[in-house]
Amino acid sequence: MTWIPLHLHTHYSLLDGLSKPSQVADRCAELGYGACAMTDHGTISGAVSFVRAMREKKIKPILGCEFYLSHHAATTKEKTNRTLSHLVVLAKNKKGWDSLVTLVSRSNENDVFYFKPRIDLDILEQGNPDKNLISFSGHLGSDLANVLFTDWKKAYNSSTVEEAQKLLKHNWLEQASNLAEKYQHIFHKGNFFIEIQLIDQDNSPVSKLVAECLRLVSERSGIPSVATSDSHYPRREDAADQRYYYVLP
Repeated sequence: MTWIPLHLHTHYSLLDGLSKPSQVADRCAELGYGACAMTDHGTISGAVSFVRAMREKKIKPILGCEFYLSHHAATTKEKTNRTLSHLVVLAKNKKGWDSLVTLVSRSNENDVFYFKPRIDLDILEQGNPDKNLISFSGHLGSDLANVLFTDWKKAYNSSTVEEAQKLLKHNWLEQASNLAEKYQHIFHKGNFFIEIQLIDQDNSPVSKLVAECLRLVSERSGIPSVATSDSHYPRREDAADQRYYYVLP
């Protein structure tokens, strides 16, 4: 099985990612990866550094962004519309890169920027006219994971799988499948995948439940799944530094 990091943050994800693109490239070369994606939060500022670092190691760079997604119209600047979810988007080709640039630029315009650069589903669809973007979402904090629960914040803080399971909606499979199909319509069939992520299952029991649910969503909807790791640093020993960096005031 060939593994490619498709959900990865560099230090361009402010106060979240730890690694320089060159450090990511070095680690990918050590592990024998043939390609790697960069999906920083709300920005593509690291694109040039990332491409140069990857090409130096003869690794294919995949450019993307993890967008902040507004639940309602992004132009609504109210406290009730400040909570954001996440959505990973990758450029499929040069036209996809152009669309990615357009969307990131749009997310920073005055009428939608609200504490963070953000977009909504309408902006996303309008910014992807040629369907040259690829997307996946299912990790904790995404709409596809949140829709499973009656109270997703409480579910994510559950100490056991059983505790989180009690918070599942009675029709979670139907709601999640419908939402996945909506995303597939925006990106076009073959360009949207259901994200399965288990990297935090030992520390976050609910992630295992979400993964199990989303596998069933994939089976029901016929939308393929993809495994990701949501990488924030290249080596295990970097974990302590990343956590300290993340909680800095």
